[in-house]
Amino acid sequence: MPVYNDGSLLEKSVNSVVQQTLDNVELICVNDGSTDNSLDVLNELAKKHDFIKVLSQENQGSGKARNKGIDEAEGEYIGFLDADDFLMDNDALERVYEIAKSNDADMVSGNMKVVDVDNNFSPHKDLDYYTEDSVILPEEYGIPWGFYKIIYKKDFLMKNKIYFPDLLRGQDPVFLAEALSKVDKVYTVATDFYAYFYINGANQCNTYRKRLDHIKQFKYIFKYFEDSKFEKPKAEFKKKLFVFIDMMGTEGAEDTLSSIREVFSDNQNLVKECEEYYASKYSGNIEMLNKLDLLKNPKIGTVTNWCDFKKIAFF
Repeated sequence: MPVYNDGSLLEKSVNSVVQQTLDNVELICVNDGSTDNSLDVLNELAKKHDFIKVLSQENQGSGKARNKGIDEAEGEYIGFLDADDFLMDNDALERVYEIAKSNDADMVSGNMKVVDVDNNFSPHKDLDYYTEDSVILPEEYGIPWGFYKIIYKKDFLMKNKIYFPDLLRGQDPVFLAEALSKVDKVYTVATDFYAYFYINGANQCNTYRKRLDHIKQFKYIFKYFEDSKFEKPKAEFKKKLFVFIDMMGTEGAEDTLSSIREVFSDNQNLVKECEEYYASKYSGNIEMLNKLDLLKNPKIGTVTNWCDFKKIAFF
């Protein structure tokens, strides 16, 4: 569990682990340079529950905090829990572990639900909801979201050197994509395993570095999904790039397109696709098209009303 200024949330999150029926677990909480009372709360919780181990580091982001936890973990299997999320069914950990242990599985997934501020639960719209225990191929998992709802065999992670990349945004899907690219099959368990507290992604990508890192995740994932068997999830995940463009709006458009041009400088077809998407999106908004350096960009192909853009620009 990476922890950064989550003092008010920790009790609920930790209690969801306390209530699990599975014995012999450890909860490694990595305080990532919190400036609130998170460390004090963690230390108090560790006094009450001897399965909690508290580590600290300077603020480096959740990815590096999780990597520290992976290295410190003594368990046979590893799962991840954010401080603002919680485990759902009280026997969820026991059920996924039993399947993992009996099959010597590298990855076992339960279900994840999204919870909002009013405590309403709903299945994640981009993830399959398992209604029976089964086995799927990694390419059948779908886009690489929801890494939280999976437990991973530690030996599998160590053997393949799977860690979270040094990104401020998007490190979680990259971790899962790499794991899916290295595994033969994924066991699924029909249990409500993980409750994910939804936060608007636009609010979390509010700096150039975060927008750049969010774009970098796509390059990582396209690489891990280069095998033809991942063609479908790769294509589905590519659509999320254009969802992100829309999410960033006019305020983040310059940073986002600049990041796309930088990260995919070796993939001009994709850059052109994105430029054409922006040109169509801001059709008639000459000021915005100029800001994005689209009106005079010779790499842009034919888009809606493109000739009209040129006439206006060079009248």
